[in-house]
Amino acid sequence: ALASKAKQEPYPIIIVIGQVNKSGDEFAGKMRIKHAADIHAHLSFDKDVSKETFGYRSLDIRKNRFSSAGNVIFLSMDERAGLVEAQL
Repeated sequence: ALASKAKQEPYPIIIVIGQVNKSGDEFAGKMRIKHAADIHAHLSFDKDVSKETFGYRSLDIRKNRFSSAGNVIFLSMDERAGLVEAQL
């Protein structure tokens, strides 16, 4: 109900956080949420010590109505700024 009221406002921003299945690659839940969203992204943490990106967070843009999709941005945690784009 709150989302229905918010979308009537000019330029609303609504963030819906869902979860993925155990394999970590499929959305777990109602597909209508995924289809209604303008942007669908996965934020994950790389735990594989053998990879160059170990310890970084990756933001995988899977759907974007306003720009390109299929982009992966690697992020690192900065003490002052929080998440910042990593320079690999």
